[in-house]
Amino acid sequence: MLSVSKPLSPERAAWYFNRDNYYLAQEGEWYGKLSSELNLSGPIQREDFLKLLEGYDQNGSKLVASAGAKDIKDDQGNVKKHGHRSGIDLTFSAPKSVSILSYQDPEINTAFRKALKTTLNHIESEFAHTQRKVKRGVVHAEKTSELLWSTFVHDTSRELDPQLHCHCVLMNLTRDKEGKLKTLHNDPLYKNKMYIGQHFRNQLAEEIKKIGYAIEVTDRKKGFFEIRGVGEDVIQAFSKRSQQVRAELKKLRELQFRDLPGEHLRMWAKERKKEYLNTPEYEQVVEQELNRLSGSSEKVYASYSDAKLAAIATTNSRIAKRDVSREYVTEIIESTCNSLSTSLEEMQKTAQNIPRESKYQVTAGEILRDAVTGLTEGQSTFTSYNLITEALKMGIGIYTYEDFEREFRRMIEEGSISLLGSLETKAGKKEVYSSREMIRVESSIIDICREFKGVSKINVEKRIADEIISRTDINLKMKTALEIDEKDLIKADYKFKAVLSKIEDKDIREKLVSLREKVVSARNDASLPAIDANDYPDLHKYFEKFGYGFTPGQKDALKLIASTRDIFSVIQGDAGTGKSFSVLYAKQLLEQNGFIVKGFAPTGKATTGLAVSAEIFESNYSTIDSFLLKLKNCDPEKRKEMYVKGKEVWVVDEAGMCGSRKFLDLMNAAREAEAKVVFIGDRKQFQSIEAGRMFSELQDKAGIDQVIMPDVMRQKTSQTKEIVKAISLKDMDFAFNIMQGYRKVSESFDKTELSNYNTGSSIQFASGYAGLPEETQCKVKGVGESLLLEYFDEDSRVFKEMKFDPSRVDPLVFDVYQPPLNHHALSKYNKCDKIRLSLPEQGLPATTLEIAAISESSLVVTYSDPQTGNQRKVSFDPTKNPENITHLSRSGNEKLSSSKDYYENMITAEPDNKKCLNLVAQDYLESVSAKKDVLLITGTNHDKDALNDLIRPELVKQGIIADTRAFNVFQTKSLSGTAAMAADSYKPGQVIITNDKCGVIPKGTQAEIQSIDRTSNTISVRYWDKKKEIYVTADIDARIHCKKFSTYDQQSREFGVGDLIIFLKNDKRVIGVNNGDTARILSIDQDGNVRACLESSESKKEVTFNLNNRGPRAYNYISHAYAITDYKSQGATTSRLLWYAPTSGGPISSNTFYVAITRCKEEVGVYTDNVDELREMVKHEQQKESVLDYPVKLGSSANRSNKNRHRRPVESIKELYHNLFGTIFCPKEGRLSQKKEKEAVLIDR
Repeated sequence: MLSVSKPLSPERAAWYFNRDNYYLAQEGEWYGKLSSELNLSGPIQREDFLKLLEGYDQNGSKLVASAGAKDIKDDQGNVKKHGHRSGIDLTFSAPKSVSILSYQDPEINTAFRKALKTTLNHIESEFAHTQRKVKRGVVHAEKTSELLWSTFVHDTSRELDPQLHCHCVLMNLTRDKEGKLKTLHNDPLYKNKMYIGQHFRNQLAEEIKKIGYAIEVTDRKKGFFEIRGVGEDVIQAFSKRSQQVRAELKKLRELQFRDLPGEHLRMWAKERKKEYLNTPEYEQVVEQELNRLSGSSEKVYASYSDAKLAAIATTNSRIAKRDVSREYVTEIIESTCNSLSTSLEEMQKTAQNIPRESKYQVTAGEILRDAVTGLTEGQSTFTSYNLITEALKMGIGIYTYEDFEREFRRMIEEGSISLLGSLETKAGKKEVYSSREMIRVESSIIDICREFKGVSKINVEKRIADEIISRTDINLKMKTALEIDEKDLIKADYKFKAVLSKIEDKDIREKLVSLREKVVSARNDASLPAIDANDYPDLHKYFEKFGYGFTPGQKDALKLIASTRDIFSVIQGDAGTGKSFSVLYAKQLLEQNGFIVKGFAPTGKATTGLAVSAEIFESNYSTIDSFLLKLKNCDPEKRKEMYVKGKEVWVVDEAGMCGSRKFLDLMNAAREAEAKVVFIGDRKQFQSIEAGRMFSELQDKAGIDQVIMPDVMRQKTSQTKEIVKAISLKDMDFAFNIMQGYRKVSESFDKTELSNYNTGSSIQFASGYAGLPEETQCKVKGVGESLLLEYFDEDSRVFKEMKFDPSRVDPLVFDVYQPPLNHHALSKYNKCDKIRLSLPEQGLPATTLEIAAISESSLVVTYSDPQTGNQRKVSFDPTKNPENITHLSRSGNEKLSSSKDYYENMITAEPDNKKCLNLVAQDYLESVSAKKDVLLITGTNHDKDALNDLIRPELVKQGIIADTRAFNVFQTKSLSGTAAMAADSYKPGQVIITNDKCGVIPKGTQAEIQSIDRTSNTISVRYWDKKKEIYVTADIDARIHCKKFSTYDQQSREFGVGDLIIFLKNDKRVIGVNNGDTARILSIDQDGNVRACLESSESKKEVTFNLNNRGPRAYNYISHAYAITDYKSQGATTSRLLWYAPTSGGPISSNTFYVAITRCKEEVGVYTDNVDELREMVKHEQQKESVLDYPVKLGSSANRSNKNRHRRPVESIKELYHNLFGTIFCPKEGRLSQKKEKEAVLIDR
């Protein structure tokens, strides 16, 4: 194990290294190239050690410029400038079995030190860096090669358990290329911590083997080992420190604020209200928070991640190191061993008599190639450290870094791995590599696109396409204007009457009524001729005014699918733009001209969705994998029957979820069939879990015809439309402002009039004002003779106030945003509004007065004293006596609350994760009770299960779910990369289903895992042999066969009538369901026979299956679906969307944010533990590298000129979006400003 401390200040270091003489009580040793240069040898002297921590040499001379510098703090104790950092502590620990036997065998201590020195030498040669200033504001990490370590070896824990470990204190000192002593840059060490730790473990395993011990792999996917022959019971008996930390961790998880002592509670209150620091009300709000927390059952560490809380638990449970002799500790260890019927000597003999030969017979080259295969499953590129870390884990106990480094260089020489390029990063130069296969795959895709540009003969003449699109467009507008497609007939009649009421011409109204009757009759009676809107030219302007047809993006998509001469083309369509709708009409257009349209997608659910929306017949659609597999297994003659050569258009939906290999295989199949392929997707949604991001690369680098569809049709409210628009433009701050209810005022808003402003309004300065930086956002705290604004000063890190008179400033300098309704108790009041009130305690009779000023806590009115005639001011809080107050408009009429001009706050922040989960569940249940179409999504299976477990019991109580029974169901266990190759990744009781012959096990077999052998890296399974008609067992080599089976966890879950379920495995042939389909259970019997209605199908198709896994319709791959993961939600649509997004949960990116929010049509509810952290997280895209990011030679066509050289670069996409939206994003202003709306265009125009 390896742990790395944070950089330590001199003050912290003094406490850290002297707290109980922990380091200097043991004789230490200097190490590193700088030790000899600084004449540091022999045992470490205390005075020398402490001086070097401060940055001085033994004589007190400065070694670096920062030597002796202290932290500079402000009045509140915040660090404004850091002083000298003493260094960091890298603690290397041996496995418990090694630590135990080190008390019996001195050679183990020697082996430990050898492995340690090898690793320290490696760190010095690879990760020693300093920082060099390149230019103003730009600093690069510069590699050095000299370090100074002080090493202290210990052999017990604080609980006197055997724990062999070494504290390697790395001094903040190195020598640069010019020979100067400089401070150390630690980022490379932190970045490569996992690699360094694995390097040490493999080296230690090798040294342990050399002295006669056998190695037992305990967790290959993590790279852990123990000495064989030391029992698990012995290891557990000497792990009291781990048990202490686990107990403390559990205690901290349950700790409530009301249980904290007073001084700790005050610290938490100050921390929670630190934004009020340096404000007049700071002490008051802290006291209020203190009072609230003192009786609160809220969990103190509810928002802390497990890793963060484990660090606190480790510190809290630490006791002082006891100064005892080694002999005393040995006696304790022997006593414990005797209680377990063994001894140190006996364990040593047993361990040394076990054969050292590994049953895992595999070469270093094979392991490294496996690591390349594993890494390139999910990423096209990798670093040498990523690769060798994976190889070290797989080769633990057999090979070391030197073995894999040798193989790595050999693979580079033979060309199976290539260096793509180097990147400057905070952690130094990052060398990026890829495999020969990935370079070939991704380069070939671009070459093929260029080679087959403009050669397709499968196209409809542009003139014909334009004419048909125009005729179809006016017919669509006719139907929508006449409300023909509205399913609710009463609603349809009402809407049509509303249309008629807007037309003054009686004759036109009568014509429209008559036409509607004809259209309805023709729709209901197939014998009647269809009505064509083109036969009614006099009504076209009314169709145009009241109906809607194709959006500009849909028209462009139609033209591209039908008329492009490129064999391969792309449609980038935002979520909810009607991509499938475009495919439907393109299909009709192509079929009218003798062509065939086929549909493909990476998942069964997406394939079926495309087929239903575009009306593609069953024989003409399938998943990409299914199609390619059939093509691969067909003989040459049958292959030809799978397509009509030169006549097919293949539409590939959700193409962004396809990996590079899948793209190339499908493109090669299209070349064979002489088919035309249109890739459709959305680059802002989730990318493929496979290697590559080819959908984006085709748009940016291939030079093929493409269309962008930004005209979002899904969202129905102005607030949700603005949110999605902002996310599309990657202005996450603006999106969050809208979600929190802030709405930009309209052009008619008079910014100069003070009475228009509310308490809580937000003002954003587009350019610097009164010394404020650009983009500064201010909150209106008060309205009087001027506005009182509050803003956060980045320099001092405190909130400040300023007065602002908007009437004296150019309105173009700032933007105004209205707060959400009820954002603040007084935000509904405006200056100059009138109020009718009676305050007898202040001598004020019942009267109507005008508001003169507004602060955060009170209104101010002026009135004439009836006795003296003097003008008096009254300040009061209207929330205290609402029954005495009537809010009036400026005209004197009662002002009613209305949400018409307000956005609602869609975000709920609750730091206690348990409470937050309950809030989400309650919202979902209320939506169900209100008969709302609701979808609840979250990022992890853990959170999904937690939400389902909260929601379902309540639905059972309400009687919505009945007749529940428990069944054993299978839940998908996702394993990929090298993790799938390690037997440790599997558990007894899991089920596997073979998708290919797996050793002796036939394809399509269901087997249960019985046991795991980590040493041989095999899993033993039991299955029913259909030929022998008996149960048999077989061993599977996880490394060789992991790609030939799927893995499932077995769980017992209750299901009943009314349950909402999700299917987890494709079964179109028998059951008729796709992975990701949802359904409502209609009936269920004691034998497990289920009848369910597909909710994800427009036709509400019914399916039947058996949950007891019996009979021909056996199927038990289901789970509850009240909450689903964000990946499963892609493609779904709902009226109300609930998103549970804890920042301490799984990874959240802009892709996650986009997928989540774009599922909704009308309402959104976001639940998180920290709004600010969530806002920052969604600013980062899902990282997916490509070989094409680097200057790789792309083949002969790379230098070939082509007619797309003028095509716009990637940056033009944002410009195009601006034209389409009629808005432009100003990066410096951090906001959206108006721009003249332009007509939609193809991206290559």
